[in-house]
Amino acid sequence: MPDYCLYKKGENIIVLDRSDATRATSLNVQGYHKQFEEVTAANEKSALVRFRDLRQEGQDTEHAFATGAAFVALIVGLMVAVDFLFLK
Repeated sequence: MPDYCLYKKGENIIVLDRSDATRATSLNVQGYHKQFEEVTAANEKSALVRFRDLRQEGQDTEHAFATGAAFVALIVGLMVAVDFLFLK
């Protein structure tokens, strides 16, 4: 299976075979930015789907950490309030 690089400009994403240096240079000149992720897939469409899955996983992870920290802070705050009110 070939490796693909992804280039993004605004909302546009272009999937490019990793070995296509000429087109990669052209995309950079046009203002596209190479994305960190490189994807191994059967074809360009599968590579794009995998890229979007990777991005969604990253967003889900960030959300989980953010909400987890808020939940822990809430529980600790409640424990302090209970301790202050009832365990004097």
